[in-house]
Amino acid sequence: MKKNLLTTLLIAGFLLVSNLASAVPVFYSNGTQFAKLSDLPEEAIELYGEKLSFGVAFEQFSLMWIPVWNYGEVQYVLIAEDGNNAYLLDEEDFQYLKEECGIDTDKNPASRIPFWHKIGGKLIWVALLVLLFGVGRGKKKDENEELAIDEDEPLADEAEAGDDEPEVDNEEEA
Repeated sequence: MKKNLLTTLLIAGFLLVSNLASAVPVFYSNGTQFAKLSDLPEEAIELYGEKLSFGVAFEQFSLMWIPVWNYGEVQYVLIAEDGNNAYLLDEEDFQYLKEECGIDTDKNPASRIPFWHKIGGKLIWVALLVLLFGVGRGKKKDENEELAIDEDEPLADEAEAGDDEPEVDNEEEA
């Protein structure tokens, strides 16, 4: 228990300090993420003037580069080639993507977030928590069981030792 508490306090302290010192790498992120769903055809370069991809934008909190949860509104966007910039779509863009590019824009954008960003990171965090707290508790149970067995064994030895001595009848002594 002390080891788990110490580990948890060290991690929490390190995360708090990382916000204060620029030399320490940041282990969390909070902000807009983009997920590319499909590339646009070459004709789109002429229309928009640069190579773009169709995708979704959503707000995400990550811890140690593993997604923890998504929040806010999910929107369809056009993502620039560098992956750092995105452009919101208007009705004209939706019609172009639907008719000319064959991209289905009728689906709920939240349902199109990739598995890793939606569920995968949560599975990793649950597994890490189970390993951190579950393994330590299993060891303590094993130690307690061994102690109970060790306590029972001397009692059995004493009972056997008592059988070797002759029984003395109190009536005969009197």
